[in-house]
Parts: sequence; C-alpha cells; structure tokens
Amino acid sequence: MAFDQKLKLFYLPGACSLNPHIILHEAKFPNVEYVKVGRNDKGQFTVGNELLTDVNPKGRVPALVLENGHVMTEGSIIVQYLASLAPEAKLLPQEGQSKWDALELLNFCASDLHKSVGTLFKPYASDEFKQAHKAGEVARNLKYINELLSKNEYLFGSEFTAIDSYAYTCTRWAVNLKVDFSEYPNITAWQKRMEARPSVKKALEEEGIPLLFP
Repeated sequence: MAFDQKLKLFYLPGACSLNPHIILHEAKFPNVEYVKVGRNDKGQFTVGNELLTDVNPKGRVPALVLENGHVMTEGSIIVQYLASLAPEAKLLPQEGQSKWDALELLNFCASDLHKSVGTLFKPYASDEFKQAHKAGEVARNLKYINELLSKNEYLFGSEFTAIDSYAYTCTRWAVNLKVDFSEYPNITAWQKRMEARPSVKKALEEEGIPLLFP
C-alpha cells in the first residue's frame, strides 16, 4: 500500500490511540481522516449511534482503516505498518539487529508499561491495591525508562522513534493518575522534549487534551 493512500484512524481522546495519532503527524501522512470515538451509557465505544464493534470487532481503539477497507488494530502493529510506509521518517529501524532491539522495546511499551499503568484506571481496583501497584510494577517500569533516558535524548537513541510516542502516551496517563515522578527526572525532561514536537502538539490539539507542560 502507498504512503499517500486514504487512511482513517478511530481514536478516543487520550487513550492508546494517541500513539498512532502522533505517528501519522510525525511522518506527515497526507490523506488521513481522524474519527473521534465516544462511549455510551453502558461503557461501550461508539461512533455516532453505532458501536465501534462495527469497525473493530474487539470494540477498542486504535483502529486504522486502510484505503482498501482492511482494518488494522493493536497500536504497536499499526505503528510498525506506518513506519514501513514512511521509511524516510525513520520511525523504526527496518533492518539488522537494531530492528529487533527496537521491536523488543516497543513490545515492552505495549505490554509491561501499557498494562501496568492501564490497571490504575480499573474502577474495581481498590485504593489500597492501586497504591501498592504504583509502588511495585509501575515503579519498576518507570525506573527502567528513566535509566534508558539517562543515556539518550530518546528511548532508542538520539532520535525520536515510534517507541517514544507509545511510551509518552502511557507515561502521561501515569502523571494524570498522580504517580510520583520525583524519582524519574529523565522522564519528565523527555516528556517536555516530546511536547515540543509539532506532531505531539498537533495530535493533542486534535484530541482536545492539554499539554502536561504548557
């Protein structure tokens, strides 16, 4: 499929769909329609009066509809696909050992980091559990990211990659969920660098959510 094909991204403001939303702007894809998803009174994702399951049977965001009608889901897969269409943007390494090392870190964001922070949104989780979870699994993952950022400006080196957009999405959740970042100064500095990027500013503006550091 071509770089200039028509694409349609279904997103929920502030959700993990922010990751491909940033990437679409970072690589300057020219023909993208952004479709905002809502929730009904049952907590189901909706598009207008229809359920999102009509687009994505999983009923979740992100969902990327290609020009041929094929629907892609799972954020880490979507950004790999977008990176393959826009190699000049250097969103992810495309060959050699660095390709696999980058995918390993991207998978960490999609599994360990996403799941650990996302658990704090669960309404059935007690306050006691959430505090213990912040001090345990969340802290372990943030410490790892903070250590990576002690060596480089971005998570996979000196340049932005799709790993950064995924990790930024998850770490901004953590900030909004009142995780203490005093022990992670490298993450805070990196979040500020991320929010200086036009692609991040544009995606946040379109989703109607504020910068962490205005």
